[in-house]
Amino acid sequence: MEIRLHRLLGLVLNVPPASSGSQAGAAAALAVEHGPDPAGGRSPRVLMVVESCAGGVGRHVFDLVEGLLDRGWNVHLIYSPRRANRSFLRRLQATRHLKYAGCPMHRTVHPSDLTALRFVRRYIRDYGPFDIIHGHSSKGGALARLTAIGTAARVVYTPNAFITMDPRLPWRKRMLYRAAEWMLSRLTDRIIAVSPAERRHGVAMGLGPSRVIVIPNGIEPAAPPTRGAVRRDLELAEDELVIGFVGRLVDQKAPDVLVRAFAATARAVTGCRLVVVGSGPLEGLLHDLADRLGFGGSDPLAGRARRSVPHVRLRYLCPPQPLQKSAPRGAGSPRGGTTDRDWASPCVPSACAAGSPAFAPSSGWPA
Repeated sequence: MEIRLHRLLGLVLNVPPASSGSQAGAAAALAVEHGPDPAGGRSPRVLMVVESCAGGVGRHVFDLVEGLLDRGWNVHLIYSPRRANRSFLRRLQATRHLKYAGCPMHRTVHPSDLTALRFVRRYIRDYGPFDIIHGHSSKGGALARLTAIGTAARVVYTPNAFITMDPRLPWRKRMLYRAAEWMLSRLTDRIIAVSPAERRHGVAMGLGPSRVIVIPNGIEPAAPPTRGAVRRDLELAEDELVIGFVGRLVDQKAPDVLVRAFAATARAVTGCRLVVVGSGPLEGLLHDLADRLGFGGSDPLAGRARRSVPHVRLRYLCPPQPLQKSAPRGAGSPRGGTTDRDWASPCVPSACAAGSPAFAPSSGWPA
């Protein structure tokens, strides 16, 4: 986390001071929540734009927001309520000194994108100027870069995995998105990849080797509960082999692959348990799959294992047994060890911090 913040701070070195923008009358129109500036006088001003507010992207954005606020930055956030989960909204309400505004955005290309462009552009006019405009993921990145045209802001884009890395993407869409990334890169000062694999992909698309840089994601240190305490809390025996999964139960994560693999493992290994931390639209389908595979009363998604468990507990659940992640859809089978792209996920650094071996996919598309 410290490395990422220091690298981002370096992007505004030697940026000349800018006069404060007009804010009169705009708060009511844009429904922006304002608190007092975290530091008196001139502090660096950054605007973040994000459409995908759930899962790892939302967590990553708030890690940056909170870290920059702690350093006296003036931070603004435009987010889409359409994909803001409860965790994101809780942090939004709890973060002091953050200025934010909600702007409905669609994940895919949509006619409402023009409305979103006007909204962000108006926000920049009324609450700027900004030293940095930082877009997150595809839609947030496109809006940030297009609305920054004509401003003096440094423009930063964090793809959080280029959409062109998705192995399921039809080739026509892949070429379209690749052309869009290439054109938008010309409006970008820095593109932040979270791993060497993502940077190689960006450079291969022609985005520029000096423009695409690597800043790995970080995690805040946490005091882990003891292995015994967590196992008692989950009613797991000391001698049971526990396989853990952390992630959203969506098609991209391919949790059905994990359930099928566990069914085969459970037939060959006695005393084997699967603990799933996460929720999503596939939860019901996974219960049905477990029933068809003959889990019966030992369905790993049912009963006491189904209740909410904080992520930190699974991170330290069962060393030295592995934390296993299933391969993403279309990426082939998982293999032992990790790849450079896996460090984009907080799960793998967390497992390493706990001293747990990790299994992760070799695909560049996030699992």
